Amino acid sequence: MYDRDAGAYAELRAPWLRAASERAVAALPVRSARLVIDVACGTGSGLDELARAAPRARVVGLDLSAQMLRRIGSGQGSASAADDHLASVVQGDAARLPFATGAADAVLCCFALMHMPSPADAAAEFARVLRGGGAIALTTWGPDVPWPTR
Repeated sequence: MYDRDAGAYAELRAPWLRAASERAVAALPVRSARLVIDVACGTGSGLDELARAAPRARVVGLDLSAQMLRRIGSGQGSASAADDHLASVVQGDAARLPFATGAADAVLCCFALMHMPSPADAAAEFARVLRGGGAIALTTWGPDVPWPTR
C-alpha cells in the first residue's frame, strides 16, 4: 500500500507531518548523539530536523516501503538528504531492526506504530537497539489532533 501511495504521501501528508516530527525531535536529547534512527521514516519528513538536532550523529531513516525511500533526496521527498551525516536510508521492518543491540542513542517513530502488525514487537525492537540512557520519541493520533483536510 505505501509503495503505491508514496507520491501522494510526499505531496499531501508529509508536509504537515513535519511539524509533529519537529516537536518529537525537540524532545529527544540528541545534541551529542552518535546514531539516531527514524523508524518508518516514509519520505523523510523527520530526517532533516534530526540532522540539525544531532549534528555529530549518523542519522538513518528506515522504512518498509522502497518507494517511500526512493523519494528521499530525489527532489520528490520531504528530506534533502544533503547533510553529510545523513549517512543512509535502509529498507527494513520495524520489528526486526538491522542494528546491533545498544547501538542507537535515539529512535524516532512518527505516526507509524499503530499501523504495524505488532506494535509491541516494534516497541521492543526500539528498546533493544537503544544504548543505556537512550531515548525514544513516538507520535500517534489522538482525540485532539484531527486529520487535516484540504
